[in-house]
Amino acid sequence: MSKHRVRAHRWVDGILSTFEHLFDNAEDATSFASSMDAHVVKVYDPDGNVISSKQSTVTPDEISTRSYA
Repeated sequence: MSKHRVRAHRWVDGILSTFEHLFDNAEDATSFASSMDAHVVKVYDPDGNVISSKQSTVTPDEISTRSYA
């Protein structure tokens, strides 16, 4: 079964960090993405199309240093 994918990018100490998580449906993926603290977060459908995207209005060094775990 194909999955929906959430991919987030954020800067940590000058290094771009990428996080990816898979979900069974768009609702769960979009809900998870909306709560992420990252510079850019995108939700992709199983075909690889972007279905949701958000970009932080803060600069990369203003984003908290919380881990994704």
